[in-house]
Amino acid sequence: MRSPFINQGTVPSGDGVVTRYVSPEVVGKSWYNPAKPVIFVNGMQNSGEVHRDNAMALSLMIGAPVHGVYNKTTGMLSDVFQCVTDKLRLSGIQAESAGGQTDWHKTVERLYQLERQRRPGLNKDDYVLEFLGGNEATKALYALLVGAPEGMLGAPIYCHSQGNLITSNALTGVMLARGPAAIAGIEVHSFGSPARWWPAGLKRQS
Repeated sequence: MRSPFINQGTVPSGDGVVTRYVSPEVVGKSWYNPAKPVIFVNGMQNSGEVHRDNAMALSLMIGAPVHGVYNKTTGMLSDVFQCVTDKLRLSGIQAESAGGQTDWHKTVERLYQLERQRRPGLNKDDYVLEFLGGNEATKALYALLVGAPEGMLGAPIYCHSQGNLITSNALTGVMLARGPAAIAGIEVHSFGSPARWWPAGLKRQS
């Protein structure tokens, strides 16, 4: 799996577009650390301009580059429908205990091995991507975390509103593909979350 294309400082327009932001006010400050980027996923009803402005403000606040994954709005009703769909998609797996999630990882491994007999060149990360549904922001975040050449798995994630559901589902995908240890201890800074369930082992602050 390839990482998504990383835009530089632009206003996103498409769902799941990934853009790297660095606040010009923070460059050169003593607390700026370009080697410690974070990820930001916005919530419902956010324009591309609002997404960029929030990512820039986060860059200034924490002193780091911010990779924004844009969750595009398509209107209140469709945003709410997508939010409900996101909430239900992997909730059964997320509600399991750590041991239950390990069992799910093993089950997916067995299914993958069977599917690879039919599609010999299939990569497991790509196989699990098919479980994540049609939310382009979820798939983009998943690819950003595990994609080659340099995935951002382990980077802190800041998410707001529906961005929490996107983040929870993407991290669940990582767990299914690579096992619970792959996401253990990842920092998730959660704001205004509608997500009831998260995969086990995260270091989550809300």
